[in-house]
Amino acid sequence: MKNKGLLSVVCLLVITVLLAGAGTWGIIDRNRVLNEQPTEFELYQEESVQAIAQGEAYLEAAEEAIGNIENYKAQMEKNRDTLAGAGGDTASIEAAIADVDTFLTRANENREKMVTHIEKVKEISSLDGSDAEAVTNARGTIQKRINMVRTALKTITKIDPDESASNLSSESYAKKQCEATAAAIAESNPDLDLGEQFTVYKEAADAAENVVVPKTFGEFLRENWDYMYWLAGLALFFAGLMFIKYKKPETYRNLITKTNKNMMLVALVFITLIFFVMTRYKLLLPVNVSNIINQNAYIIILACGMLMCIVCSANIDLSVGRVMGFIGACAAKFMIEGKMPVYIAIPLCLLIGIAIGAWQGFWIAYMKIPAFVVTLAGQLTFYGLTMMILQGLTINNFPAAFNTIFNSYLPDFIGTGLGLNLGINVTAMAIGILVVAVFIVIQLVGRANRVKKGYPVESVTAMWVKIVIISVVLLWLFYSMAAAFGLPTVLFTVAIVLLIYLFITSRTVMGRHLYAMGGNVNAARLSGVKTQKMLFLAYVNMGLLAALAGLVYAARLNAASPQAGAGDELYAIASCYIGGASAYGGIGTVGGALIGAMTMGVIKNGMSIMSLGQDIQQIVLGMVLLMAVVVDIVSKSSGSSLSFLSKFQSKKEKKTEAVAAGKA
Repeated sequence: MKNKGLLSVVCLLVITVLLAGAGTWGIIDRNRVLNEQPTEFELYQEESVQAIAQGEAYLEAAEEAIGNIENYKAQMEKNRDTLAGAGGDTASIEAAIADVDTFLTRANENREKMVTHIEKVKEISSLDGSDAEAVTNARGTIQKRINMVRTALKTITKIDPDESASNLSSESYAKKQCEATAAAIAESNPDLDLGEQFTVYKEAADAAENVVVPKTFGEFLRENWDYMYWLAGLALFFAGLMFIKYKKPETYRNLITKTNKNMMLVALVFITLIFFVMTRYKLLLPVNVSNIINQNAYIIILACGMLMCIVCSANIDLSVGRVMGFIGACAAKFMIEGKMPVYIAIPLCLLIGIAIGAWQGFWIAYMKIPAFVVTLAGQLTFYGLTMMILQGLTINNFPAAFNTIFNSYLPDFIGTGLGLNLGINVTAMAIGILVVAVFIVIQLVGRANRVKKGYPVESVTAMWVKIVIISVVLLWLFYSMAAAFGLPTVLFTVAIVLLIYLFITSRTVMGRHLYAMGGNVNAARLSGVKTQKMLFLAYVNMGLLAALAGLVYAARLNAASPQAGAGDELYAIASCYIGGASAYGGIGTVGGALIGAMTMGVIKNGMSIMSLGQDIQQIVLGMVLLMAVVVDIVSKSSGSSLSFLSKFQSKKEKKTEAVAAGKA
């Protein structure tokens, strides 16, 4: 068995070396290709020559077209004179000649514009390459000028039937002659790329664009060399894990135990790394980190309320999405149309949310109607009320004070006051350092108290490893927000909600009663827990948080929409289950709900950056939710979320031992 473990380590190390070698070869080949590419200045020189040749060819086409139209006009005048000499009515042909005159005037004006643009191109085609920025700008300017020349040519080489009193057809002699002239020039100068302006050449170009040329393995490595290093790192990680398993089995078992206890946190880190790489490192850019927080703030708030419902009764609330939309509509009516002060409108909206929760909680807790039915009815009812209030329209532009509370960023008081210009929000960074300091103190004091009371504690090394990792992550998170726009004000709202509900669930009698109900409602009732009251309060609380989430969502959109909140209840429910809440009640934490919400947010944001369609996004989110519930069920049936893997191994070992005993 020991030899097999060492063989696995060796194989993984070989794979690591091969992947790292492939990545290195990709870098070398990429640099070789880049070195063979022309420089910016060489491209500028080549494009300048090409642009001047294109412009002059376009100008030649325009002059040929104008000459053809003038010939056409002369033919029309000759026909008019002939008709007048015979005593005929020349009104129609006079109108046609007048239209052609108008067109010729415009054509000559466009020709002059073409000449001007070509002269400008010639002027900027004489840079010496000493100023790299000027060369880059010149390339863009040249392309814009040539596009203007091309547009002017397209205007000259057609007669608009709607501008002609005689309703000249699109098959007129002038148009045919112009197209024939331009096509002839394009055919005689195939290198000038004039063909894309005409149908026959455009069809060929479209056909060429649809041809997919398969990439060679070398091209694949050249474009994706960094993936090879990530895969090599993954193989090296597993090699180290296998080495620990067979050299220090006790350490390995402790590591697996820690992983099982924090399975969804590990999954969040793993998912984040996957999308970090697949989005070409855009996922964790400071601006995007700030966006993820803003986009998922209201989902985190909803998930905290949904967690209470799931923990105490294994029930969910299907109405919260539409309650959000209804509260947003009420807020718009109060603040936008009614001009109600923000400090009155916000508490009023929260009271409406509490009333909604009390209404639904009454039917669920005291009238014993299934929560599914009551909240489904609420979903339909509040959607209808939202449509009624908004009359199917979107109301926007909330007061600035409202947006300041829920949809703005904390100003840099410290940086501005000290006159610092560090490129980041100093206040945000200072708050981050303070948060980390408080976290470290809490960890140290908490451990000291547990030691004093004789409780089992983790080793000092393990404690400091955890502190360092979490502190680094927190500092990076605050740095990202500081480097983007600063701390979002909604982050303070979310932090307050998380701290309050973390305290309720872990430090209060109410929290213990909620978990007791979820574990065994009958036993809780016999123990003196007022189960009906607790269930009622859980839904009152859900109404309050749905109202708060509705205000946050409305501020983020700066509008109240009839479709606001549609389907968001599903994201809140999924966040709880992904975060470890049991589908049977009694199990779940606020921290788990936060992890679940952020997991959903990272997946949605990553797939959006990758431009994946909504269909693919919904499929992935659905499968993630299913896997989370599967892990929950497996962990309850086998004791740990990973122990089912060890079962297969133990069965295999027992089978091997039995075979060996039979041979003996």
